[in-house]
Amino acid sequence: MTMASMVLCAGFLAVYERMKIDWLGVNALEVVKEHGQSWVRRLDAANILIRVFAWIPTRIFLVVLWAVKKNDLLAFLAFSLYEDAFKTTAFLRKGKFGRFGRKDVGIFFASLVISNLYWTVRWTVIIGIIKRIYHWVMT
Repeated sequence: MTMASMVLCAGFLAVYERMKIDWLGVNALEVVKEHGQSWVRRLDAANILIRVFAWIPTRIFLVVLWAVKKNDLLAFLAFSLYEDAFKTTAFLRKGKFGRFGRKDVGIFFASLVISNLYWTVRWTVIIGIIKRIYHWVMT
């Protein structure tokens, strides 16, 4: 699965770099950094149904936003856990296109390992919990 993830992310990154178009919205990240918290406040002020369904996604958004504002290491960890190696590398290049340096390659592979490890552990735990609940209900 990690190899498939690597091939897909590298392919997306190659297309993204070749097109030289910011279709990920990397440059829009500055606007999000500036206005993100006010957007969440508006959702929190909405009706109860919107607040219930938007609560978890907005909290994840606020954690990622906090990490992006702090420094590149926290942004790297947040993007690696929440996104994939393609998006992590593209965002940490900060809108630059062109040749990949050692840092970019290191970010890509480190993010690939961290994100795949995280998702493997996460789904192993979730499936284990579901199995236990199923066995508990069925006995």
